[in-house]
This record gives sequence, C-alpha cells and structure tokens, in this order.
Amino acid sequence: MHLQTEKDYCSKLFHSMNSSGINYCHWKSNEHLSKALRGETDFDILIDEKDKGAFEKILKEHGMIQVISELEKRLPGVTDYLGFDENNGNLIHFHAHYKLILGEKKVKNYHLPLETFVLAHKTQYHNIFIPQKEVELLLLLIRIGLKTDFISIVVSLFKRKNIFPVNIERELDFLLRGFNANGFKEIIVKSGLKLNKNRFFIFINKFKSKKINCVFLFNYGLFIKKILKQYRRYNALISRARVIRSIFRNNSIIKRFGKSAKKRLAHGGKMFALVGADGSGKTTITKILRKWLAWKLEVEKYYFGIPKGQYIRILNYFIALTNFIVLRIMGIKRKYNILTAIKWIVVAKARFLQYRQAIKFIKRGGIVIADRYPLRQFFSMAVPMDGPRIGSLSKEKYKRLAEKEAAYYKKILLPDTVYVLNTSLENLRKRKGNLNLNLHRQKAEAVNKIRENEKVSVINGNNALHNVVLDIKRRMWDTLYDAY
Repeated sequence: MHLQTEKDYCSKLFHSMNSSGINYCHWKSNEHLSKALRGETDFDILIDEKDKGAFEKILKEHGMIQVISELEKRLPGVTDYLGFDENNGNLIHFHAHYKLILGEKKVKNYHLPLETFVLAHKTQYHNIFIPQKEVELLLLLIRIGLKTDFISIVVSLFKRKNIFPVNIERELDFLLRGFNANGFKEIIVKSGLKLNKNRFFIFINKFKSKKINCVFLFNYGLFIKKILKQYRRYNALISRARVIRSIFRNNSIIKRFGKSAKKRLAHGGKMFALVGADGSGKTTITKILRKWLAWKLEVEKYYFGIPKGQYIRILNYFIALTNFIVLRIMGIKRKYNILTAIKWIVVAKARFLQYRQAIKFIKRGGIVIADRYPLRQFFSMAVPMDGPRIGSLSKEKYKRLAEKEAAYYKKILLPDTVYVLNTSLENLRKRKGNLNLNLHRQKAEAVNKIRENEKVSVINGNNALHNVVLDIKRRMWDTLYDAY
C-alpha cells in the first residue's frame, strides 16, 4: 500500500493527531486506505469521545469544514467533515465516529459498545493508527451479518454475479492473510459480546473454499442479528420499514423526483459564477468544478446565458420571418424590432427565475456554480453580455419594455464570488477563431477591464486548464472555509 509523504495534506493531518495524543484509529476498510489518502474514498475515524474537542480543533486548523446529511441519514455519534488538499485539488472526507453504529446501509440499527475495546487494540501503519487485524476482521464479519437479509441477498443477485460486493471480498482476503486463529479467538472473548466462535470459523472456512451460498449467508445474518439483538436502536418492524424506504428512495427513477442524497454545508450554501469571453473555458471549468464538489456535496449548475429552450427558438424563428417579410417582401428598409424586444424580456425573466431558484437552493445548504452571469460592468457595452438589450434597439421607442427588462436585472444580485477569466485576445482567438473579430475583441476588453474586489476574483485564464482549475478550487475553498 502506497501512503503519501509528510508533505501531503493527509499525512500532516494525521501527524497532528498523533502529536496531540488523540486516541483514534481508522477502524474499517484499511485494505484500501491508500485510496482515502488520495481523496478517492472516505476515511472512517473512530475517536475517543473524551478527545472530541481536541480532534475538532485539529480539523479546523487543517481547513476542514463540517457538512451534514439529510435527516434520515444522520446517525448519533457520527459527524462528517470535508477537507481540501491544495496541492492537488482533492477533497478529503472524514466520517468522525464517536460511537460504533453498524447495520444495513443507510439504516444502521445497531450500536455496539466496542469503542473502548477497539481503541485499546490498535496498531500503527506508517503514521496512521488502525485496529489489530483480528479486531478489524471481527468487525467486518459482524458488519456482513448485520447487512445481510432476504432483500439484500435478492438485490445482490440482480446486481452482480458474486454473493459479496467486490470490495467486501477484497477486505476479507486482506484480513485473512496470515490469519492467526488463536489470536482471533482471544479477540472474540475480549470483545465481551458473547459471540459463538464456531460460527465465525465456519464462515471463514467456507469463504476460503468459496462455498458460501445464499442460504448459508441468510442464516448467518439471522444468527448475528439474534446475538446482537440487545444492541438494536429500534425494533425489527421499524428497522424493516426503514430498509424498504431506503431501497425505494434510492431507486434510480424515484431519485429523479426526490431530494438529493448528497451532503450540505452546515452553515448555508454559496453561489459562485464564472465569467469570461468566448474561448476562456468557462463552460468546461464549470463542469469540472461541479463534478469536483458533487462527489460529496449538493451542487447545481445554472446557466445564465441566453436560454436554450424551445420558446426562444420559436421567437427567433418569428423574428427572422417578420424581418424577412418587412425587408424583402414589403421593401421597408428597417427591422421590425418589437418581437426582438419581447424576446429580451423573456430572456431577462428566465435569468431572474434562474437566480431565484438558485437562491432557494443555497438557502438549503447547496452550492450553485453559475456559467456566465449578468454583471453590471457589462451593461454599458454597445451589445451587453448577459444583460439588458432593449436599450441597444431603441430605449425611447420601447421605454416600458426597457424598464420592465431593467427591473428583472435589478433583482439579480451578485453571487458570493465571481471568478473572472482574464484571457488575452490572442489566446481566445486560438480557441474560438471562427467568431466575429470585432465583437470578440469588445467582449475580451470588457472582461479584462474588471478588477478584483470583495466579490470579484480575477483568474489568469492564459494558464493551462489544470492550473486555472486548481487556482479557482483554492479560492473557492477559502470562501467556504471562511463562512464556516
């Protein structure tokens, strides 16, 4: 297993925990601990509740922020934190466990009083404390039993050929290497759970010989649940109802109409916007940032350019048809702009409704990333970018419509931060050389005139995409952390 060096974010964090004498261990899934260190999966850290204050202080010193799950997924004694590795831009997710809550996925009906026992039987792997192999194996065998029931077996048979998920098989293989039978028996006794040692050895032997079938696994699950019945958080009926609800809510079709399963910021959401001339990469960067944050957080992308809906296409068709009739058929040498003015009213209203929807989303703790944004600095352009356009037709002739349009834009306030991609015209033309040169130049000049302030963060868009994205990630995380 390749672990990171002392220069890495995670190594520094664990070094601080060790130096401060925090009583902790990474209590499960140590087979792929290296993936967690690379930011590819979660950390599950068990912490002595006496060290909670000191532990949280260290997390804050290392730039971590607390995030919260939706109500039904919150567990007593479990807190979630996100950190950011500014060297590579990865997010780091900590499940901080002060209690060992186990069981079915998203239900977790059992609280095993093993916290002190697990922390008393740990070892150090490089600079991270993990349980002794026999302890982690016992916890895994208990977890398998508690997660196993008729529904989970049926679902697993539909989803995959193997009876176990691949990650569980890997963990079992990892923990059974150099298996110490006497040491394992001793750990079972010390746990104080009054478990039947023979059942575990039968399971281990069947797993090694690849003879575990559905019937055996189902009965094994019943055995574990019966032995640990006294540690249930609520009765079997409520537990079963929660399992069924969890399966139902996580159905791919139901998910489209339900709430997001992602986590939210504990202190309210934020809105960020990317602004730049054509060719600056704002759409590509927006997608990258959304994917980055959506690994764990509730994130939505909002587009503030001209809407791409059917109604705009229909309006454009009628505008073109009307002007064709006026100019070509009737011979009138001026465009009939009333339909165009109506179009810009429709666009202004659509942008305002987008903004209002985004505000509702961030009030629930979500993060909004806007591709383009109506900035006041662009409104004075001959042809404003993402701003009021009726004035460029004839403000006096369409005065009432212009006032209505302006009223919509007045209601659209600045986001928490606007990232302005300051990019030279030369580089913009390399990426979008097919655009009208004069119009392209006007847009580039308008963007590049914007200066950094409390709400605006200017980014050097001439750098390589990776560096631009990393720069924005660092600044974005600073904003999230400062709010926390």
